[in-house]
Amino acid sequence: MTPVNYTQLWITTQRETAPVIEAFYKDNYSEQTIMQFKLKYRESCLRAYNILIKNPKEETLEVQLSIVCSTYVNNEVCRKAMEIATLRYFRNRLTVESKQSEDIFNVVYKKLEKLYVLPNENHPLQAWEIDENGKPIDHIESDTLGNSYLCSYVWLGNNVNDDLNKLFIELKNNNLIADDTDTVSFLSAFNGVEISKIENKIKWNGSKKLCVYFINQLLQEPKLIEEKNMWSKLENLFIDKEGEPMDRGAQENQKIFGNSKGARLPSNYKIINKILKGFRD
Repeated sequence: MTPVNYTQLWITTQRETAPVIEAFYKDNYSEQTIMQFKLKYRESCLRAYNILIKNPKEETLEVQLSIVCSTYVNNEVCRKAMEIATLRYFRNRLTVESKQSEDIFNVVYKKLEKLYVLPNENHPLQAWEIDENGKPIDHIESDTLGNSYLCSYVWLGNNVNDDLNKLFIELKNNNLIADDTDTVSFLSAFNGVEISKIENKIKWNGSKKLCVYFINQLLQEPKLIEEKNMWSKLENLFIDKEGEPMDRGAQENQKIFGNSKGARLPSNYKIINKILKGFRD
């Protein structure tokens, strides 16, 4: 069983918070704007965690929870749901980073206990849960009923909203994705969303080889995505100019980076390098 990673950790949190954010904003905002709110929540959650680790005290936790959940203060149901989800994220990430022995872990745990949130009451399954044999549950692409599904890529890093909007614009400006590619589908493709719920595919205007190169370069250090199921995700999220799925990603990748004499970089690969350089500087 592979260890739970940051992609899995966020998908668990996104699965829990997305319905709350949608319910809170649906009457007054467009789907595109709500997607931006989801990304902004993720940014604030990541920022709050980093601050908590630098100053691991109960007072810090309370302040950061207040900041993250401040938007929802006029709706107690939503505010409490977001507070619980944020606390779960903190606890799960502390577990993933093997910080259970630190005092702040107990502070977070006890805060959840006060809210009557116990491990066996968490839905969906959380990253720290174990099965009856004491082994971690590898649940990331299955729900509490065991139904499997594929989730989209998860953009790594703390500036999720700015990064993904910038990437969207850069790819459009360089005519690599179609003009009619909508923002919501593109941002969802990099936010750990169940792929079957993403309405539209991303139409890639360049060659399949260049698209595969693009995904490969996102995996180079420092990584911008993680590699689990990366080619299945590509096939289910991107289509070519004729509307066909971007399949055979692994084989195309070998044609670029394999050891055969015929391995070649795609034409225009420097455009991808230039675009992604801006996210690693």
